[in-house]
Amino acid sequence: WQFYSGKTLDPTQVLAVEVMMACREDGKWAAETTGREMPRQNGKGDEIEVPEFWGMIKLDEAILHTIHDAVLLATAAQERMLGLFDHKDLRHLISGGQVWRGTGQQMIKLSTGGQIWYRTRTGGGGRGIDRIDRLVVDEAQHATDEQLRSSTSTLMAAPDPQMNIIGTAG
Repeated sequence: WQFYSGKTLDPTQVLAVEVMMACREDGKWAAETTGREMPRQNGKGDEIEVPEFWGMIKLDEAILHTIHDAVLLATAAQERMLGLFDHKDLRHLISGGQVWRGTGQQMIKLSTGGQIWYRTRTGGGGRGIDRIDRLVVDEAQHATDEQLRSSTSTLMAAPDPQMNIIGTAG
């Protein structure tokens, strides 16, 4: 990720990524749910981008990244991820895949099968998505109980699901 993004994680961010990506001896995620709270503009987006990027490329994960503001945050998150695939080593994964840029329904599907949806949180959750391996609840401080209940049900069909909750205090 650091090679493709041109960014370097600080030691605290590295620890957060290691916690999210830690595995048990049997290869399954050590934690079914992870949480991260810190002030705005302190690198949570970079932290979550690492397991999303790894999951899409190495594990062919189906990821649902839920966001409370489709216009600003979903578009920004999708564009940041697409920027990683602009590298010559990875461009073929996008060119043979599919990209949707519709407001509230953004998606990147790689030619290898890994995919990520960026959706606005609603009571409908991941409606229309068969299986989710990783659920990201971005800006979780704005998530309602109803939205969380509807989104978490999308994890039930996955053999080793993980939910990553990130947000800002307040």
